[in-house]
Amino acid sequence: MKYLLCLFFLITMPVFSKEGKNPNLIQLENNMTLDCEEYGDDSCSARFLTMAGCAYVMGINRGKSTGESMEIGSDLFVSMMKGHNLKASNMFDNQNNLKESIKNETIQWFRFCEEEIVRSVEILYEKKNGKIPDNELTRKLIKGFVWWFLDEFEVTNKQLKIIQNW
Repeated sequence: MKYLLCLFFLITMPVFSKEGKNPNLIQLENNMTLDCEEYGDDSCSARFLTMAGCAYVMGINRGKSTGESMEIGSDLFVSMMKGHNLKASNMFDNQNNLKESIKNETIQWFRFCEEEIVRSVEILYEKKNGKIPDNELTRKLIKGFVWWFLDEFEVTNKQLKIIQNW
């Protein structure tokens, strides 16, 4: 729960110039530690991926654009992985798919920010369709968001691998 509070404070802090790294991220990278030896690298990676997703939806809920929200989540993910000496490349199997254990754990961790996800999918749906989704559609959108987020992470990794092999 304390990690979600850190996410909240990170999202509500002003965004600094792109010329330098956000000092709040540097502080988080250097001071926030999770016992990855106890939990395992895959579990820590799943937790950090979830933090990125939760940061994304919190950004949406605070009026930030989808791009800015994704950037905040991505920066948080990179800082946490770097601060724990973890490599994102280790999160993938031989087919460059996210490891099943990481997918499953990430899905479970997303329940901690489910209320934020509900609000964000309603906001995004309303922006696109001009109306708030009903409860049944909202439940489907929540599941869809979680799978979309994981899929985007995999797609980005595969695209980077293709670019690196050119």
